[in-house]
Amino acid sequence: MYISLFFVSLLSATMIPMSSEAALLAALALGYDPTTLLVVASLGNCTGVTINYFLGYYGVTYFIEKVFKFDDAKMQKFNTRYTKYNYLFLLISWLPIIGDPITIFLGIVKCNFAKFSLFVYTTRVIRYIVLIYFYQQV
Repeated sequence: MYISLFFVSLLSATMIPMSSEAALLAALALGYDPTTLLVVASLGNCTGVTINYFLGYYGVTYFIEKVFKFDDAKMQKFNTRYTKYNYLFLLISWLPIIGDPITIFLGIVKCNFAKFSLFVYTTRVIRYIVLIYFYQQV
């Protein structure tokens, strides 16, 4: 179950429509250890958003430059325009549906990876902690 939860959490952090929250709740309902589930789901989800970040940083940037003919000047202007919103994007990157594309976008605009890791990983782990807490209260 733990390996399955890891991969569901990883894939749900990408653009693949899956719900790591549903998988976590199912594992809790089956009686698995909440602390281990928290660690496994968090590792999977944080790995997925890291993949998103680097897809944006390397892959999508390359795609944008080649397909949309963004030269270095246009790409720098794009990055400058949206970099001022990085903290907002970092703080809402945990949200379902819009959070995963935001992590790709943060890679595109070359958000500092240490800052990205601190905010995105923390908010995603907190989301799981809150979910587990409320499950245990019911």
